[in-house]
Amino acid sequence: MELYFRLSEAKNGRGVEELYDSLCSPKPKQQAFARFIKLLADKGLIEITIGSDKRTKNINLKTNSTV
Repeated sequence: MELYFRLSEAKNGRGVEELYDSLCSPKPKQQAFARFIKLLADKGLIEITIGSDKRTKNINLKTNSTV
């Protein structure tokens, strides 16, 4: 639930590392978290965009995503 809240409050998306670091509740290792983010993207719940310098990835909720 905290992950959804963090994503919904971000206007221009959040980076994967920034999102991981912002979570206060107990969290998995970063590698497992990255796999979970990929799973959410594969299911069409979030959108991952690559920054102009190709080093950053931003995560945004899809507009039709609800809890």
